[in-house]
Amino acid sequence: MFKNTIKLTSTVTLNLYKSNACLVNMKQVVGSTMATVPSTSSSSSYSLRSYFSSSQSLQHGHSHGGVPCDGNHGEPKQQPQPKQQPKQHGHSHGGVECDGNHGVPKPQPKQQPKQHGHSHGGVECDGNHGQNNTAAASAAPSSSQQQEQQSNSKSISIKDLASKQDVRYVTDRLNKTDYESFICSILLSEEGPKMTSLATRTFNVETATDPSPEKRQMSKNKLAFWKDAINSIYNGRVYDQPLIRVLAQQIKERGLSKTWFIKLLNRRDKDLDAVQPKDLEELEAYSDDINTSLLMLTLESMGVKGNSDVEHAASHLGKAMGLVTLIRGTPYHIRTRKLYIPTSITNKYGIVAELLFQGSDAQQDKMKEAIFEMASRAKAHLDKARTFDVPSNVRQAFLQSEICENYLENLRQVDFDIYQRPDTSKVIYLKLLKNKLFKKF
Repeated sequence: MFKNTIKLTSTVTLNLYKSNACLVNMKQVVGSTMATVPSTSSSSSYSLRSYFSSSQSLQHGHSHGGVPCDGNHGEPKQQPQPKQQPKQHGHSHGGVECDGNHGVPKPQPKQQPKQHGHSHGGVECDGNHGQNNTAAASAAPSSSQQQEQQSNSKSISIKDLASKQDVRYVTDRLNKTDYESFICSILLSEEGPKMTSLATRTFNVETATDPSPEKRQMSKNKLAFWKDAINSIYNGRVYDQPLIRVLAQQIKERGLSKTWFIKLLNRRDKDLDAVQPKDLEELEAYSDDINTSLLMLTLESMGVKGNSDVEHAASHLGKAMGLVTLIRGTPYHIRTRKLYIPTSITNKYGIVAELLFQGSDAQQDKMKEAIFEMASRAKAHLDKARTFDVPSNVRQAFLQSEICENYLENLRQVDFDIYQRPDTSKVIYLKLLKNKLFKKF
């Protein structure tokens, strides 16, 4: 693996990478750990030109003894100029017309005819007749080389896919949009998993959708773009976007599975068609596809694959995270006249969405019962996750379990009133650091 690092904050070190690409061709990455990115230079085509020297034989006009005079009149005959050859020498050897060299090797012309005059199997002959021609190969590149020349690409190593500006974009983006995930990511000890967590959590932010009618099509277009971007990475090409370059580098360096990216995107797409889930099981399935997929990518970056205990723990933690996220977002959803609490729960407690949007006190009391049921399910998943045998060296991947635990405890203390959650941000960060040091979750 390639490991260059830069100090991003006073306490955290992240990977450095370089890139100046428009669209990166990585078709040789899998076999040779090399990828391609665009270059600003354009390929040039060359034509072969032929140069000929020619001369004309002179006639002196008289003869001596029947022999035409050469103009020397008894003086030693001067040697002909090296760059001059008569077109016709005037005599033959063994029936073959003499070329005037008399045994001296004749220089070969540095040329190839543009047209050879015949074809093989419908393909015009190049005159080589099966022989290798290095010059011709360089002058007439293959179709794949022509495509690369058209895209003006050159080979670079995987570690140069993402630049330090790309890394800065990813960290800043996550810091501003999901601070808790940002903190949990930078607390990871190893640089590879740390960068993978930052990139995949930012990917989760970028792929968030809005199912409202006026933004539904825009959300679908965004998901289509990201699905194509992920597929392109695994097919050897990288879009010119900072997060995509960082993701591509992590995918190639850490061996991340495409399955988890596509699973998350498919769930986002499916969620556009169902605004309010019908029951807790549907909500848990959504949470599993989103949050568990992100946890599995982080675990893969740590070299953990095929451990059933770890995977079961990740699944239960992912469901707990999804339920907690929904509960925390409910006040905002109500303000924007949206409701994502499952219909089975709203029907059970007599919650009417329109009355809830209007601020009915009676509806607020019923909401406490609904929130209590959802919080209880989240706590059950959290407790179940902690029963599995998770190796101590990978427990850092589950730091967000402390965020869930902290929120649920605060919610219990205010009798599950979602509008009265105290600010405990400073306390939670100390707890996260403690869990990291003692390898707990």
